[in-house]
Amino acid sequence: MDDMYQALSAQFRVARPNAPVVCVVGNSLHGHKEHPILIATDLLIIALAQEIGFKTEWLQVARQLRRRDHTNALLRESIILMRRP
Repeated sequence: MDDMYQALSAQFRVARPNAPVVCVVGNSLHGHKEHPILIATDLLIIALAQEIGFKTEWLQVARQLRRRDHTNALLRESIILMRRP
């Protein structure tokens, strides 16, 4: 997540106030079929963005993802809209 923190920090520095910043990201699933580990990347990026100073306007699920015979509501591709105050 360090690279995303650096990228969001750079975007925050150059974004004009109230300018929209959009991020499209897919969550991922790791581990074995019996013990899958979901990485909620969209929620982690929102937490980083808020720490940097962005205000999150919304998270929209673009589509559900299916991996390795698993279905999970958090296994998804999301669109995040944030703004610099």
